[in-house]
Amino acid sequence: MSEITSWGYSVDELKPLVTTSEFDSMTFGRFAGDVRVQSALDAATAAVRNYCGWHVGPSAKCSLSARAHELRMIYSGPDTIIQLPAMFVSAVTKVKVGDYEITDYSFEPNGLLRIYDTMIGSRKTVISVEYTAGLDAEDVKSLIANRAVHGLAQSYGVQSETAGGVSVSYAASWLNSAGASALPDDNRSVLAPYRLQGVF
Repeated sequence: MSEITSWGYSVDELKPLVTTSEFDSMTFGRFAGDVRVQSALDAATAAVRNYCGWHVGPSAKCSLSARAHELRMIYSGPDTIIQLPAMFVSAVTKVKVGDYEITDYSFEPNGLLRIYDTMIGSRKTVISVEYTAGLDAEDVKSLIANRAVHGLAQSYGVQSETAGGVSVSYAASWLNSAGASALPDDNRSVLAPYRLQGVF
């Protein structure tokens, strides 16, 4: 069953980027049994996905269906180029323009889909694309675990915390922030390669 996302497409089984068992392993069980772990992981995951502008990971089957005027699209000679709302695209399995299935197309990992020898006649024409995008990135998982540790420790007024391979210190200004859902500048730098960037 697919889930409608806030990024304009559906994703089959939008799984968490870090499960509670992975988090327990990453923190050597420091927070085992803490009922707040799941909500901290959910908040951190939502912050990462919202900042990146797409589901980031894991790799999942996606489907997009929109009218031509709703898509980022340009013409290159007789071809139509569409910017899919995702990165790390590993497969495109179906393309339809109106009622016609297109078989002559190519794609790039950055989300560019080129439909050869096809000009979209009307702005109201519905274009449907089924594709696979996303990845399993350890640095993103570590960042989410770090944000979750931050959020969990923050409620106790802790200024630094080490739990297994995850270590975090909090500046005073961050102690009053939004916990796991807040992304400081160093986190944004880590996420820069995963943030959705339009090619045109």
